[in-house]
Amino acid sequence: MFQLVYLTFTQPRADQEAFATYVRQLQATLANREAMPDAAFNDAVEAAVTQNHLRSRPLSLEQLPQLDLQKSLQFYKDRFADASDFTFIFVGNIDQNTFKPLVERYLASLPASNRHETARDVGIRTPTTIVERQIKKGLDPRSQVSVVFTGPFENDQTNRIIMRAMAESLEGSLQRTLREDLGGTYGVSTRPQFEEQPTGQYRVTISFACDPARLDALVSSMFRVIDQFRELGPSRSQVSDVRSALVRDLETNSRDNSYLLNQLAYKYQYGEDPAEAVNLEKFYDQITPAAIQKAAQLYLDPKRYVKVILTPEK
Repeated sequence: MFQLVYLTFTQPRADQEAFATYVRQLQATLANREAMPDAAFNDAVEAAVTQNHLRSRPLSLEQLPQLDLQKSLQFYKDRFADASDFTFIFVGNIDQNTFKPLVERYLASLPASNRHETARDVGIRTPTTIVERQIKKGLDPRSQVSVVFTGPFENDQTNRIIMRAMAESLEGSLQRTLREDLGGTYGVSTRPQFEEQPTGQYRVTISFACDPARLDALVSSMFRVIDQFRELGPSRSQVSDVRSALVRDLETNSRDNSYLLNQLAYKYQYGEDPAEAVNLEKFYDQITPAAIQKAAQLYLDPKRYVKVILTPEK
């Protein structure tokens, strides 16, 4: 493994045949993708949320001729020419007596020029008003809805956990109304996302699929549930259920190397305390009905969201 890490930095090679194969596969994938209603819908959501920023646009067939193996290799070599600002994280059953000499041999000898670099803000920002889009694609009698709330976010462990608890609680309320009471959809997804760079931002994406004939009524019901959630907050039983689910997830995930690796990588990347990666339960005590309601009032702004709807062409 350490040998491969060393070679990844020091001896990348250009394989023209592999590159050509990759481009052909990508061409077929993109050709199929452009015919898919779900792809058009997802692209429209991303374009609306990022205000169609160039850096957020998906790769297209028209861009494939711009792919250049030699330019890519030059870029790669430049990025891996300086290991001084890399952080290596290893998780697993590690014997340190065996491990340390390998670190000293293969990582300590990587090229280092001690460059000092910072990420560049390319200006991707979310809308500050209500944005609505409708996409007509496909023939299946099926509609999709995504409503994305966005805004500035103080990105720390406490706020992330409260945001996740809020999303879980809201999802339960939406499921009960849209699926169980109205029978209008198979399920509702409420997904929080966070960004630290270039600025702290959040997204809360609410999505569901339904019969096109019931689209307007279900969207109206969804917004009524959100308004009620902001006004009244979750019940104590909802909060208890969410907190219990988070504790169970943590117990399961803490035994998984990939989970711990991702948690530690995030902590190091954004300068947070790595010890929090394995000590999250103390944050769960801060999950209360009042904290979730306050988060809902802050993050589910009725004057700032993106709504995208997919309907069939006929």
